[in-house]
Amino acid sequence: MANNQLIQGAKATGKKFLDVGAAVAGGFDNKQRPVNPRVAINKEIQSRVNGYMSKMKTDMDFTNFSPEETATMRDFLLGKRKQYTDAAKMVAQLSDSTSPEYMKYVDIMNGVNNSFTNLSKQLGTFKEGKVQYAEGQEQNIFSKGTTPSLAEQTASIYGFGENKAPFNISENGSLGFNVNGEQVDYNDMAPLGLKDYKLGLQIINDNEAAYRKGMLQNPNSLDAYSIQLQEAIRTPDQIQSMIFDFNSNIKTDDLQDAITNGDIDIQGAKTELIKRLVNSRNEVSQKGYNEKLAAQKAKLAARQAGKNVPKSLSLEEQQDIAQIEVIRKANPGETDEWIAAALAEAKEMNS
Repeated sequence: MANNQLIQGAKATGKKFLDVGAAVAGGFDNKQRPVNPRVAINKEIQSRVNGYMSKMKTDMDFTNFSPEETATMRDFLLGKRKQYTDAAKMVAQLSDSTSPEYMKYVDIMNGVNNSFTNLSKQLGTFKEGKVQYAEGQEQNIFSKGTTPSLAEQTASIYGFGENKAPFNISENGSLGFNVNGEQVDYNDMAPLGLKDYKLGLQIINDNEAAYRKGMLQNPNSLDAYSIQLQEAIRTPDQIQSMIFDFNSNIKTDDLQDAITNGDIDIQGAKTELIKRLVNSRNEVSQKGYNEKLAAQKAKLAARQAGKNVPKSLSLEEQQDIAQIEVIRKANPGETDEWIAAALAEAKEMNS
């Protein structure tokens, strides 16, 4: 204790304090004999190795992984660390940085660093993908037309399947999964199809607009609509989403069965789907037109009976109703749909 107090006191007064042990050792190494060349070389190598090791990118986030997954990652890191360390030791002993041997070991070190960087990035992407998958299932955004094998594979990889797929790590740090004996690389995993709400709502809203407008379709307008659908429905995911996710608007149960059983290919399903969408447009337009004419006729009858009608009929509406009566008298027994179609044809010929 007394010696320590003396030492501190000497430092406080600014006097130089002589560390006897260090002085003896320093004098022995520096004055009595030179440092052994082997020691000097090894120290230099050690310094260089430590410099290389400080550049090794081993920062990994192992949170939210199972013990088995963590063990797989640690085994990979330890094995790669040994490769890096061995290469760093060899590089540190070579002075010619242009020699093939030097470059070989530098390539090994760079390869290890790249594998660590790749693994770290994929681990982050995998955890993010797992969260998005779980949220997507909760929000019901995935298409019911997704191939069952792909749906089960995805669930298994993210740990939500009947059997969780164990993962492995390739030489370059890429994640892979063993799904029922089949190797699936995470980077190459096919995405699940999404419900195409944008396209589905567009078709529904366009049909609603056609119904409210109450204008009959003709072959030219229906052909134009068919071409529009051909352009809008391009991918297999879109075709399957329209058939499996929006079948309450257009009955496609038989198409679902045909696709599932392999009785029709995706392009054949698209052709049939578009045919039904075109027919649906024609039907809703016809229905809207019939209801519009019926309303107009009721208003005209009410006015003729002397009742108070808030809005008078336009000249065109009155002409349409008069023409309908002419057609009906000339074609007794025909349906309202047939009469409406005949009126539309007559109007088109006169235009």
